[in-house]
Amino acid sequence: MSKLCRKIADAMAASGAHYVIKAPDEQKAAAMRGVLEAFRDECLKRGVPIAPGDLTYYGGIISATVKHRTALQTKRRMHT
Repeated sequence: MSKLCRKIADAMAASGAHYVIKAPDEQKAAAMRGVLEAFRDECLKRGVPIAPGDLTYYGGIISATVKHRTALQTKRRMHT
C-alpha cells in the first residue's frame, strides 16, 4: 500500500465507520460496500492506484472502528 493510499484510508476511516454504524442492521453490508467504493473512488480521483490489499486494509480499519465504537456505546448504556 502506498503512503498516500494509507493516508487517504486513515483520513476516511472515522466518517466511514460512522456511516456503517448509523445504517440499519439490514443495510450494514450495503453501507460497508458503499464506504469501500468511496475509498476506491477517492484514491482513483487522486490518481493513486489501489490493489485488492488496499481495500482489505481499509475494510479492516472500518470494521475495527465500528467494533470499538459499538463496544463503547454499549458500555455507556450499561452505566447510565
